[in-house]
Amino acid sequence: PPLPPLAEAKRVVLVRHGQSTWNADGRIQGSSDFSVLTPKGESQAETSRLMLLADSFDACFTSPLARSRRTAEIIWDTRDKDLIPDYDLREIDLYSFQGLLKHEGKEKYGALFQQWQKNPSDCSIDGHYPVRELWDRAQGCWERILTHEGKSVLVVAHNAVNQALVATSLGLGTEYFRTLLQSNCGASVLDFTPQPGGRPPSVCLNRLNQVTVTLFA
Repeated sequence: PPLPPLAEAKRVVLVRHGQSTWNADGRIQGSSDFSVLTPKGESQAETSRLMLLADSFDACFTSPLARSRRTAEIIWDTRDKDLIPDYDLREIDLYSFQGLLKHEGKEKYGALFQQWQKNPSDCSIDGHYPVRELWDRAQGCWERILTHEGKSVLVVAHNAVNQALVATSLGLGTEYFRTLLQSNCGASVLDFTPQPGGRPPSVCLNRLNQVTVTLFA
């Protein structure tokens, strides 16, 4: 479905969470909520806070998963509006792969795990197509993010879901999964410009996965 029409220009900054304990372990997280930020992850979030300090966001949407929520809390800091948790911003659902180390996935699931690595958009896990489900979720998230009041919105979430948000905003399909990778606390910036006649906004990808430097000089 197309993006919702806009009455005014809107900027959306997407930030991935800082390094988590399962990132450090090389464990597959998916939408599980058993990992937290490492000290390095907390430091990355603080760097993001400083990087975004001068930007006057009107709202912050966040995945409710702990690693993302904590990153959002650090970045949002003393800003006066409450965080907006959105369950559809959780990381990609990976079902029985979640919690496994990469080598455990290869050993336990063999050809299926290989298919997930080589052709993820057509891979079915436990009867689900995770990448297709993720793209559908991302499109629903845009409906809420873009219709929220204000001109600038911060979104703090995860690698795969932020990839899906970038891709769906640009009209790119599931074959682009893993081509728009997001580093821990990497920031991507999208600018949306209203179009006449109730048409979807035009979209400019202003930054992709920018880390540790000033965003808007």
